[in-house]
Amino acid sequence: MTVIPQMVIGELRLIPAGRVSISSFDGREGLRYTYYVDVSLDDLTFPMVEVIEAKRMDALLGRDVLNLMKTTLDGKTLSFEILDP
Repeated sequence: MTVIPQMVIGELRLIPAGRVSISSFDGREGLRYTYYVDVSLDDLTFPMVEVIEAKRMDALLGRDVLNLMKTTLDGKTLSFEILDP
């Protein structure tokens, strides 16, 4: 699931759409509110993506968005490419 910074929720005045049970990377479980947002990357737009918030400064694209694109990661050059398939 895609994660956005907690501060964005307030800045955009987003209204909760639901709640989901989550398990964080360290194994902690909990409930989080979900929100719907439009996600844009360069010239690609994904409308109505359900996201959760977290105490972080950047967004984390989840498989819900990544599975809609072709993503190529090149570790040797530390680069990546996102394409509309």
